[in-house]
Amino acid sequence: MAPLSITRHWGSGHLYMTCLIGVLWSTAASGAIQGICYDCHTMHNSQDNAAMTFDGSSTPNNNLTRGNCYGCHARGGTSPTVNLGTDTMPQVMHSGATDLAGGNFGYITGLKGSGAADNKGHNIGDL
Repeated sequence: MAPLSITRHWGSGHLYMTCLIGVLWSTAASGAIQGICYDCHTMHNSQDNAAMTFDGSSTPNNNLTRGNCYGCHARGGTSPTVNLGTDTMPQVMHSGATDLAGGNFGYITGLKGSGAADNKGHNIGDL
């Protein structure tokens, strides 16, 4: 006995219409980060023949970013958040009183607490 075909039972027009409705009714995906991509990312480390890295280096960074993790998320200021362009960046190294859920690398570097020590937090220095 041959298997039933959906198009034989329903007709190809119904199948196409069902797919179209599914696409039209689907919701757009949204990410936690909102803003202009090139504030943080670069495709080839150049825009208008100028280096896009935060330090002006012509050597591209990993993951198509303009800097490493510390470049955006470890500014060493007093606030747990920093505004960069149109984005608000959570800080994981700051001297403020309130730490965010990601912790604070300030305890490792000595910026915060009673001195620098690797055993005072999770360290991403080798990433």
